[in-house]
Amino acid sequence: DGCGSRTIRQDILDGVEYMKTKYAVDSKHVYLLGFSGGGFISMLMAAFHPDVFAAISEWSGIADLSSWYTDEHPSDRYAEGMRQCFGGAPGESSAIRAAYMDRSPVSHLKPGLVVPFDMNAQNNDPVVSNQHSLRAFRILEPALLSEEEAKQLARGATPPATPYVRTDPSTSRTVYLRREGHNVR
Repeated sequence: DGCGSRTIRQDILDGVEYMKTKYAVDSKHVYLLGFSGGGFISMLMAAFHPDVFAAISEWSGIADLSSWYTDEHPSDRYAEGMRQCFGGAPGESSAIRAAYMDRSPVSHLKPGLVVPFDMNAQNNDPVVSNQHSLRAFRILEPALLSEEEAKQLARGATPPATPYVRTDPSTSRTVYLRREGHNVR
């Protein structure tokens, strides 16, 4: 009952409520940060429960479970976990494919997100392609990033030199793209 299920999302909400009962938590300052699978669930929480968090930050999150399985991990340990979670591969039946899509952030994110949302991806992440974060961003802010621009940042592609290449002063990492829209960066 993992992989972005309603139960997992409720576990996160229950965790927030538990912390409020044990500690002096300011409900207006609850933040959610996730990397990889945590980035994936952060996207889902932004879609389903934006009112709970002051801001959300996802790093290298999976936006589309079906494409992640098919395009990136059709035969490794991640694939085995996905098959156990969903009862098979996405192509095995329309019901299984629908289950993958029902738990994918791309099926639930919409423009006009009310919670501030910081999205980040690594250029050559070997586990989750940056295309997932870029696809989610394009859903939230469709006018700010074209499919062609996203393809220029695909794994293995030569990163563009313009219009936005800089070194982040706090991490010394090269940033190849930075776009900001309504509550989404």
